[in-house]
Amino acid sequence: MKKLKIAVCMPRTNSFYMSVLFGMKRGFEENGAEVITFCELLDKDSLLEFCNQYQPDVLFEMNRSRHEIPFLPKEVKHIAWIVDLPGHNPSYFQSSEITYYIVSSWSKNYQPDATHMVDWLPPGTSSHSYYHQNHTHKCDFSFLGHIPKPWTEEELNRPLFHSEDQQHVFSDFFKKISKLKNRQFIMKDIKTGGKKDLSSQIIKKTLNKEVEIADQTLRYDITIRTFRLLNRLDLANLALKHSNNLHLYGSNNWQDWSQFKNYYHHYVSNSNEIRRIYQTSKINLHDGLGLNFRLFDCMASGGVLAFNNTSKKNYFGNIDTFFEPYEHYLPINENNDEEIKDWLNNKELRDKISKSAAQEILEKHTWTIRTKKILNDIYEL
Repeated sequence: MKKLKIAVCMPRTNSFYMSVLFGMKRGFEENGAEVITFCELLDKDSLLEFCNQYQPDVLFEMNRSRHEIPFLPKEVKHIAWIVDLPGHNPSYFQSSEITYYIVSSWSKNYQPDATHMVDWLPPGTSSHSYYHQNHTHKCDFSFLGHIPKPWTEEELNRPLFHSEDQQHVFSDFFKKISKLKNRQFIMKDIKTGGKKDLSSQIIKKTLNKEVEIADQTLRYDITIRTFRLLNRLDLANLALKHSNNLHLYGSNNWQDWSQFKNYYHHYVSNSNEIRRIYQTSKINLHDGLGLNFRLFDCMASGGVLAFNNTSKKNYFGNIDTFFEPYEHYLPINENNDEEIKDWLNNKELRDKISKSAAQEILEKHTWTIRTKKILNDIYEL
């Protein structure tokens, strides 16, 4: 039987995309596929030449769908894995033979047909880069990830709409959503398959006004940046209520926040250093915004993950779809202060979670397992 030839493309070259690319490449190869990789979304001439030279059966791209490359030869099946919406409605991307979304709710209003499939594909991890080891703890809490810069006056004063001779600006929305509890679940009832973009729906739910957000940057700030910023500020502040031994890693934007700049260490990209951070932190903080790549890497390393899980409702695609609280992770929120104190002192609990989480990831959530699903889906088309 002829090997399936898959071209795997990440949007650009950096340490994160390269790590994902190499993990997927190894996973596909372990499942018997032939793999070609590159880190660039090719233009028309380059993509046509590539297809002519390598004759791939499948093109797998992150964050680009088939309708954006109408020149792709019809005999090449296209798979789009949508990890970042950049302000678009999820339906914008649904045109490939297979469309995967990293967030389960983005695919909830779609049904597959004979020639197009839409599904949820959470990340995997590489067992070669992230694996359980015992280490001496160096800090109580750590957070590894980006935080946006503080808003500028210009950003806060961007107009949204007029109402009764009053102009409403972005700061009105930001102040309103800052006061909401469980705001990470505000999008659970958002309609992802309709004509209205997500930012307009969020404005409707927060400010009760029908608007059309045309500016792409403003859409992104409403749908992504706001939630990321508020959740990570809340989580870092919560950790500091219990310990000053907090290590922050990621972009140096942390230094633009006066309350956190003394806890910032540096940007990390090497998987060996990332693994050691997870292993040497008593508690690794996660803001609860979806099952992202770092969650699986952390748990695979034996890092104890504290997931900001404030919802009492389990829904498909939440962390409880795969993992059990207190068995594989710790559910952290502002209401369990006494528990958090115990976690820092309870080595037995942390050791149990460390081992069971790493084993669960190894058995069910590696790139070898994820790519096997992708291959099965291709064969079902």
